[in-house]
Amino acid sequence: KIIHELEIATIKNTVSKNSSKEKYLDVACGFGRITSAVSPFFKENYAIDASQIMIEKSRKSCNAKFIQMDAEKLEFSSNKFDLITSIRFIMSLDSKMRIEMLKEINRVLKPEGVFICSIHLNKWSPRGILSQLRNRFQNLGQPCMSYAEIKNELEIAGFYILDFHGVKIIPFYGREPLLKKETLLKIEKFLERIFPLKYFADGYIFACKKKGLK
Repeated sequence: KIIHELEIATIKNTVSKNSSKEKYLDVACGFGRITSAVSPFFKENYAIDASQIMIEKSRKSCNAKFIQMDAEKLEFSSNKFDLITSIRFIMSLDSKMRIEMLKEINRVLKPEGVFICSIHLNKWSPRGILSQLRNRFQNLGQPCMSYAEIKNELEIAGFYILDFHGVKIIPFYGREPLLKKETLLKIEKFLERIFPLKYFADGYIFACKKKGLK
């Protein structure tokens, strides 16, 4: 729930500063967690997922057009959306498919639109380092990425990073964190301003724009 609060707060802050409020697309919407939180800010909302089961369940979450669709083959016209989100998904794809998806998102995003995405396991966070060791010695195959890796793939797809935020800079785990949610949120926001702490956060949220529009 705390991570969800961090994600939603970051997205809303970015929307308020950088995006018009006409058309919104949530890629890999799952159960509509992000779609339902962001859609009230936009006039026209779309959400896609490859799973028809997810689509059927998500339709109850908010007033959006939920469509079964592959993320790397978006069936939308170019330059259509003011905001596109894809939260806790892109790391699940291999590099080739991820770049294909990012290029498609770039195509359907308006020239001045904003794309917000996240990776949920930073390779150089405490948990990410532990995950890499487990992958090496236990052959688990847990995906993780670094800031440099996702930045490179975003650039290949035609994006630059407008801003990014660390999620779980404090390595709090489990269902019962030691501090209250409100306190953790304040501490996280404070630590973000101390270089280079957010580069070692457990995950990242990126706000991106098309190249050439800085």
